[in-house]
Amino acid sequence: MRYKAILLDIDDTLYCYDSAHSAAMKSIIKFFANELKIDSVSVKSVFETSRNRVHIELGETASSHNRLLYFQKMCEILEINPLKYGMIIYNLYWDNYLENINPFDGVYDLLKKYINNICIVTDLTAHIQYRKIQKLKINNYCKTIITSEEAGRDKPHPFIFMLALQKLKKSAKKKVQTKYA
Repeated sequence: MRYKAILLDIDDTLYCYDSAHSAAMKSIIKFFANELKIDSVSVKSVFETSRNRVHIELGETASSHNRLLYFQKMCEILEINPLKYGMIIYNLYWDNYLENINPFDGVYDLLKKYINNICIVTDLTAHIQYRKIQKLKINNYCKTIITSEEAGRDKPHPFIFMLALQKLKKSAKKKVQTKYA
């Protein structure tokens, strides 16, 4: 084994984020059109506005990635009751998202090679990242996880990586190689 451990992201590392997100957004657009009579252009625009506002307001925290907050803001902007529709939209998004994640070729070969010497290091909230891990069936290969929610900081802040090394009982005394796709 060339490396003693691997710190591995989930999104766009193990599967294609864009294809899953696109499928999830199609389900949201369909819901808004059928249930709330709001056109797709408006939905897309308000989603981006809401997403941007959440990112500005919450900075580099796991909460800034929370789709429930995006959908809450969308409802508020569109003057729709977020308490009535927020969770419906959130669940619709993630259910469709998870149905559409498929691992990249070679993922399981890599995971087998480094089994139990892998720490998932990922932004977003723990709840949804655990759901992705279960859907991708990588929980038997990886030893532990650190999310930006747990670390209180998004990647590439060094703290999240130091916590991951601690969980793997490894140190960064030697040169650490970092690769971003």
